[in-house]
Formats: sequence, C-alpha cells, structure tokens
Amino acid sequence: MRRNIAIIYATSALMWGRFFLPVLALFYVASQVSLEQFGFIMAAFALTTLVLEIPTGILADLLGKKKTLIIARLCYVVEIAILAFMNGFWPFLIAKVISGIGVSMSSGTRSALLYDSLRRSFKEHRHQETKGRVEAVTHVSMGIAFITGAYLFTIDPKLPAITSLPFISLALLLTFFLKEPYKPNKHLAFSNLGRHLRETLSYFGRHTYVRYLVFYGLPLTAAISILVSYSSAYYEHISIPIKYIGIIAFVVALV
Repeated sequence: MRRNIAIIYATSALMWGRFFLPVLALFYVASQVSLEQFGFIMAAFALTTLVLEIPTGILADLLGKKKTLIIARLCYVVEIAILAFMNGFWPFLIAKVISGIGVSMSSGTRSALLYDSLRRSFKEHRHQETKGRVEAVTHVSMGIAFITGAYLFTIDPKLPAITSLPFISLALLLTFFLKEPYKPNKHLAFSNLGRHLRETLSYFGRHTYVRYLVFYGLPLTAAISILVSYSSAYYEHISIPIKYIGIIAFVVALV
C-alpha cells in the first residue's frame, strides 16, 4: 500500500497540471467561443457534475476505486486533447461535459482510496496527517500551474492546453499502477443499480439537511465557480496584464 500513497502524491501534483485554468475564460474566447457560450458551457458542466454525483458514487463501489479513477482521468485526457487541438462551441461543450463526468467520478474517490490504503496497512490513524500532506502538494502544484499557465497564454493561447496534455496523461498512466485496497462490493451489481439509486433518493427525501445541501449549497458553489471562471476576462477588462492573472487566480483559489 506504500506504493498507493506515493502514486497519490504524484498524481495529486500532476492533476493540477492544467495550465489553462487561471485564464479559462480568455482561453475559451481565444478558441472561438464567445463569453455567452462560455457561460452556457460552464452551466452544462455544473449540471453534469450535479446530476451524476450520486450515480458515479455507486459506480465506484461497483467497479472499485482504481477503475473509477482510471475512467475519470481518461475523461480529463480526452477533454484536454479537444481543448488543445480544436476550436468552437460544440467541441468545447462536449469536452466540458466529458470533464463533468470525470469530476463526478473522481469526486471523493481519491480521498477514499487514500483512507483505504492506510487502513489496509493499519495506519488509518495517520489519515489526517497524510491527507494534509497531499493537500500541501496540490497547493504547491496549483501555484506553479497557475503562474506558469498565464505566462504560457501570453506566448500562444493554445500553449497552456497543449502543455497540460502530457501531465494529465502521465497521471492517467500512473493510476494503472495503483492497487485496489479492498475488492469491490460483491453485494452490489449492475442489475440492481436502480434499487440502490432509489434507496439513495429515499434517504435524500427523509433528511432535510441533505436536501438543503443539494438545493442551496451545490447551486451556490456552482455559481461561485462560474464567477471565478469568468474572472480572467474581467481582469483583462480592467487592464491587469495577463502574466499577473495566474498569481491573482492562485491567491483567490487559496481564499
């Protein structure tokens, strides 16, 4: 299980190698997507992640966390390949929906795999410590990616996405070397997936605080995410040099 921990550290760093994120709106505009279309695409992304959050959680129990992460990171590779080499509304909409599927499948899966790997080694008491180190790695990687990404955009608008592709591809490759700490739940099956989904929805209906989180928390989070996504266009509008946008985006992300 020590190998799992090392791979989680490495992939956590590599997955932040998405250099286009700090200049996302500007990147889309440079790729022949209007700001209005960009807003629609981001809304579609938010809806995809919201709708698939529960089903993909069940899928992780069926397939196992390793396979779920492989599929999720394959989605990221496909998304970035489209962003790097294509232009226009429809390709970028498809790419972002695929990204939403990847986000839904990876949501919570990496953390669960980290805990299970420690538990299998009888080191679950070190979970918070290890998780904190993983978060530190992601923050450092995010800072490097954001600052570098904004600079790359000033050289060529497509360069941030092109540069991202080998980083995310390497993260996908390393994911194949993970070891599943525990076998997938044999009591679950694709044939009764609907039953488990109905049970989940029933739980949702019986608990008010869960409904509150979904109906208020998730839309609010999505709205904030969309506003942050637009930020690079705003910064350019108020004449902030693009090369400094990455620094600002990193500070905002930390807050």
